[in-house]
Amino acid sequence: MTGCSADYCTNSSTKGFQMCRFPQDIKRRKLWMDNVNRSDWVPGSSSCLCHVCTGWGKIIGQAFAS
Repeated sequence: MTGCSADYCTNSSTKGFQMCRFPQDIKRRKLWMDNVNRSDWVPGSSSCLCHVCTGWGKIIGQAFAS
């Protein structure tokens, strides 16, 4: 699996971090993209964020990136 897509984050599943693929829901996906902090970037099919960057423990049901 790929590493975290967030700007300046080097976490990956090979380092023991749980990874979350970008949501298919357009509104949630847009929130995640805004929080990645990378201008002119569009997530690919394998793009993901680590559980640290998603704020997984905060809002599991909604899965909003923090």
